[in-house]
Amino acid sequence: AGQHDNQQYLDAMADLAFDRAFDEVWLTVRSLNQYLERVKPWEVAKRRDKDPEAEAHLSEILVQSVTTLNQIADMLVPFLPTTARAIHELFAEGAITAAPAPLFPKIYQHTPDPRSPKTPQTNA
Repeated sequence: AGQHDNQQYLDAMADLAFDRAFDEVWLTVRSLNQYLERVKPWEVAKRRDKDPEAEAHLSEILVQSVTTLNQIADMLVPFLPTTARAIHELFAEGAITAAPAPLFPKIYQHTPDPRSPKTPQTNA
């Protein structure tokens, strides 16, 4: 991951080829996702007690990931400004202290929300 080369995004935006520019955003998102699947930060975190290098490795993974997420937010400004602002604000302090609200919450229109409290069934 790390700093993704966004020259193709910039060229597409300059050409007003917004479809190509948005494709570049998705390429960056997919690249970050592949990076995280490859380095498995959740596995690195589990080894911190036993492996003295795991803490530094985890820190490096998170810094690269946040850098790329901020770059994605930069590219999203023209397309999804509210989402871009939410991403920037999430990492503005340099540390996340509370779980953020989902950027794209799932809306349950035809099925019940599995997180909602269960109401007892009554046979009336």
